[in-house]
Amino acid sequence: MSGLIRSLSIAQRSLMAHQETLAVIGHNIANVSTPGYSRRVAELSPTPAIREGTLTFGTGVEVAQISRRRNAYLDREISRQKSLNNQWSVWQQDLQRLEALVGEPSDNGLGAVMDAFFDDWTELANQPESDGLRYVLVQEGERLSDRFQNLSKGMKTLQEDLDFRLEQGVNSLNQKLSQIAELNATVRNSQVRGDQAPDLRDQRDRLMEEVASITGAVAQEREDGVLLISMDGVQLVGDTGAVALETRRETSANGIASQVFANGRQIHISGGEFGGILQLHDEVIPDISGKLDNLALALVQEVNRLHSMGPDGIAFFSGTTAGNIQVSDDILLDPTRVNAGTTRDPGENDISVAIASLQDSPLPGLSGSTPSDYWTTWVGRVGTLSRRGEEETEASARFVESLEAQREAITGVNLDEEMMHLVMTERAFQAAARVFSTADDMLSDLLSI
Repeated sequence: MSGLIRSLSIAQRSLMAHQETLAVIGHNIANVSTPGYSRRVAELSPTPAIREGTLTFGTGVEVAQISRRRNAYLDREISRQKSLNNQWSVWQQDLQRLEALVGEPSDNGLGAVMDAFFDDWTELANQPESDGLRYVLVQEGERLSDRFQNLSKGMKTLQEDLDFRLEQGVNSLNQKLSQIAELNATVRNSQVRGDQAPDLRDQRDRLMEEVASITGAVAQEREDGVLLISMDGVQLVGDTGAVALETRRETSANGIASQVFANGRQIHISGGEFGGILQLHDEVIPDISGKLDNLALALVQEVNRLHSMGPDGIAFFSGTTAGNIQVSDDILLDPTRVNAGTTRDPGENDISVAIASLQDSPLPGLSGSTPSDYWTTWVGRVGTLSRRGEEETEASARFVESLEAQREAITGVNLDEEMMHLVMTERAFQAAARVFSTADDMLSDLLSI
């Protein structure tokens, strides 16, 4: 009789185990389209055997645990590649905006306007007595100044936009870090009770992937289930919760730099969306803007040096940067004071000839380059940076796509596989039910004797 009772117990455990397995399969199927969901597996394990006399009998099966199908290497690599992709996406997006602002090649670009400005000096050299050409020259000087100012203003606007995005991004990042800290506490408590909390871990992993794509931060899970997140040697999430980040603006060699701080310590972020924003804001744009200022200053100094040799000794331009260059007030008030020559002789044109020749002359402030060559190099630099951002974005996006396909094959829900498991579970359940029914009938027959 003990064998029949043992058979009933084994069948009962099998029925319960396969009921739980069926629930796991159903949960997988229900979440086939859920982003970030990891396929669950009910891991069956034999229950402890018992010994009767010289024989050992099995006692059935149980669900040892419900685990997630994950690959730690792929998770880390996807986070790293998404960080790179976001970093280069910022370069691509914002440098394309700068390219559109530059607008080269174009009849209205700074290069064409600068050529027209020097051409007008050539025209004045041919007709030094013409006041009409002086008025045209002043208008072209204003047009050239406007192009410089618009470019300078556009780059400042781009930096301000990067500042705003960084500030808003830090606020969003702090919320994600706080959510991860809360999930850490829940996962740890669940693990103490023997529950792996797969749904909570999925939620936490999705948040961590977002954090990594924004900052390039790295994570490590401890044995107690707590996920530790760090960046630049600073622990952002640990046992005590999450650290609140803040943005500050500090004076640097390149002007005003945006920086991120945690607990009073500056964090150097080189990856993710923030890394791209900070590189553009603190390094790339100041460098490009500085070179544009060099061009404006070189033109102002050389044109003014020559123009001030005239009878009035006045400067043609005022200002020292691309942002404040403009035709001087003296010239604007009276364009006839534009000096074509060093004397008041109507036919004198030595100044206008000298200024016109600046177009093809190496200038000291431009490292020996001509204004035209310097501008062409400047435009090429912007284009090269933009193309690099585009190429790196596309390359990293393809890599992410490939890695995610590999991960999906491991962690994703495959309906064909789930249906196969469903059929196997159903048959195992039916067989266990048959064993239970048969043992019950036999036990009833035995008791009726």
